[in-house]
Amino acid sequence: MTEEKISAPASHWRRRARGSPIPKAEAVRQGNITRLAFILLGKDAAITFLNTEQPNLGGHPLAIATASDAGEATVRSQLQELVSVPARMDELDIPDPFERTHS
Repeated sequence: MTEEKISAPASHWRRRARGSPIPKAEAVRQGNITRLAFILLGKDAAITFLNTEQPNLGGHPLAIATASDAGEATVRSQLQELVSVPARMDELDIPDPFERTHS
């Protein structure tokens, strides 16, 4: 008696596109602003900042930065301002990355 291996066809393991990918320039801007936010704010605060509507920016920072070079520059300036003036972070409901918690 011979054993027959059953396996899925090769096409089963290929990833399927769920839509069209974003243009390269947008992907680069998105990566740049995400990386900067993670460095300046830390992971959790960066995710919160990038995905929360910011009235002073007129939308979600990640979407604004991804859309254009001017948008990326605006969000970059906002991030630099947040880091230089940590008290403003309270206004945006973002945890202060420089605050030390004592256990």
